[in-house]
Amino acid sequence: MGSQYIPTVILGALIALFIIYRQLARRQVAARQLVVVPLVLALLGLYNLDNQPPSTSAAAVAIVASLASAVVFGLARGYTMRVWQEAGVVLRQGVPLTLVLWVVSIGIRAGIGVIAHRAGTAESVTVGELPLFLGVTLAAQNAVIWMRAEALGITPQIGRRRA
Repeated sequence: MGSQYIPTVILGALIALFIIYRQLARRQVAARQLVVVPLVLALLGLYNLDNQPPSTSAAAVAIVASLASAVVFGLARGYTMRVWQEAGVVLRQGVPLTLVLWVVSIGIRAGIGVIAHRAGTAESVTVGELPLFLGVTLAAQNAVIWMRAEALGITPQIGRRRA
């Protein structure tokens, strides 16, 4: 990996660790957080890809494979999380299986990146796509959490957290 990408990889890893840490904590389900964080990450990833677009079929296949795995693991994680109502507020908390699914999905994403790089895909594409992967996987997960919250009879609130 080129040294110019090391700060991006380190920042991406720190963001992922922060996200995973927060998902294992008990937190209120807030509509703003369910939408804004994945949207910002996805837009950052799209911006990166716009600046360094995939120029080979291997790059396009790698991006599609990465995004497909992001959706599959995001949906799975959404179903592993505890979602419950307490004092009129919907709460959620990841369980050990949530953490396992995060680790496996990141491992698969890293494997896709390695295979793509060996097939000639530029690092700028495989590294630049990381925020898009995180945004898509969180969006899929949060869609499941939102549906599960609504199944409890409460639509997640747009306002500030209370729990």
